[in-house]
Amino acid sequence: MKQLNHVPHNRPILIILFTFILAGLGYGNPVKKTATLTTESIAMLPASDAIAVVDVARLVNELLPQFRVIAPKEAAKFEKEITEFMGDTGIDPYKIKSAVIGLRMTDTTVVSAIVEGITFDPNRIMATIKAKDNKQEVKVVDYKGKQIFVVSSLKAAEKAGVSEEMAFTQLDSDRVALGNLSGIKGILDGSNDTANTALNSLLSQTNGGLLRFAANIPESAKKGLADQGDMFAQFSTIKTVFGSLDLTRELSFLLDAKLRTGSTDEASKLQTGLAALVGLGKMFLGGNNDPMMQGLTQIIDLIKIGAQNNDVSLSLTIPKTVFDQFAEANKKKSEK
Repeated sequence: MKQLNHVPHNRPILIILFTFILAGLGYGNPVKKTATLTTESIAMLPASDAIAVVDVARLVNELLPQFRVIAPKEAAKFEKEITEFMGDTGIDPYKIKSAVIGLRMTDTTVVSAIVEGITFDPNRIMATIKAKDNKQEVKVVDYKGKQIFVVSSLKAAEKAGVSEEMAFTQLDSDRVALGNLSGIKGILDGSNDTANTALNSLLSQTNGGLLRFAANIPESAKKGLADQGDMFAQFSTIKTVFGSLDLTRELSFLLDAKLRTGSTDEASKLQTGLAALVGLGKMFLGGNNDPMMQGLTQIIDLIKIGAQNNDVSLSLTIPKTVFDQFAEANKKKSEK
């Protein structure tokens, strides 16, 4: 490792990493979705227990105008920060097309992500980090012909006795890989095209959404649920979870998910268990006059559960009016 610099506090590097994944989620010019490129990116991820795909293009094209109308001050403030960030680093988050994110739960969590439609100049990024009052250590790792930029929190390392590393590297002309160091190395190791075939197949079964996801349930999690008694035993039969999160133009929230079990009998029992859990939650909140609790009760009433073959479907549509109710209740509470 070649140590580049020590930089204090975490704001600049967090902005860099956050922007790589999310800055394009709310700001920018219309971009064209490239499904083929996204499929290629998924194939480059190392073996993962969960994969998520973020459709940046739709967020930019459909939701940005609404956000500017609903929260103009917040939008203007964030856009100003992004403009300053672009000027400092040369990174244009407006060009982000999509992001694929992989997560593997082992003895140490492996996080890997590929952001499409972006490039960066290492020298400008390093100059930006040096110019800020940060407490970070930035190093370069040469690996498989690539330079990986590793950012470690010195403060966290002092407390825990370990180094919390976040890393990023330029993969090709318009793709950046980021995550922790082991995740980046997993991408660069290559030959991952069949590692996530099953999860990719589940992703193809999801409805189009701003965020699509697919995950295998770890055996340790299943055992933990089974050990909680009869009420939760049926949840241990879930093998995979997949679905999508979406927002309408009116900013209503949509969840569409499927919980896949091993048999129709397991699916039927899981449906019954979920319905009982929802009913228990409604009974617990019922009669509470707190506006926040009343809002939660409304949300519970909107949950729909069904079973078909080995799958249990879980869907939820939350109108924007419910979020407005939460915001109004929180505003009144703050004024007291």
